[in-house]
Amino acid sequence: MKYPTLLLVVSVLAAPAYAQSLADAARAAEEQRQRAGQPSRVLTNDSLGGEWAITSAGLEQYANARATIASIRNRHADVHQRLWNASMTAATLQDLAPALASEPLVVEALQSNGLTPRDYLRREQALVNAEAWAHRPEPPDIDRNSARWANMLYLRNAARLIDTLERKYRDIERSPWWESWRFVQD
Repeated sequence: MKYPTLLLVVSVLAAPAYAQSLADAARAAEEQRQRAGQPSRVLTNDSLGGEWAITSAGLEQYANARATIASIRNRHADVHQRLWNASMTAATLQDLAPALASEPLVVEALQSNGLTPRDYLRREQALVNAEAWAHRPEPPDIDRNSARWANMLYLRNAARLIDTLERKYRDIERSPWWESWRFVQD
């Protein structure tokens, strides 16, 4: 009976010391990050790899950004031409990120909508894929538990919302600055 009691007393006395050392370690790590000048990394749906999962809020954010970019393209023929040229040589939508990032007006439009070029293009890719798959009876080799499957179902079931949001930029765009069908991923 002595040993369990002794073990309990030692555990209770050691717990505050252990908790203190964890707090000290966390404080030291934070101080080291501040000295290094590196910001903490925040993970979001867009910063993670894989297919972006379509949401109503995310879709609205994308539509607002795309409408702003469409307006920029209409007002600035030089920006439109550079983006179009980049789209003609891109093998994937993500290949367009440097072109978007090199246009200050586009970067500002994306930032004002809370997006980076990479985030914007991930959303574009998810929409391109989902729109292509939604018109097929059954998409090829897509896991029914994946974001791709959920995105296809979202587009099929939220047609009215999609149409309303797409109208924001379709009414502004003269024509798409790339041929989206080239970027469908199976």
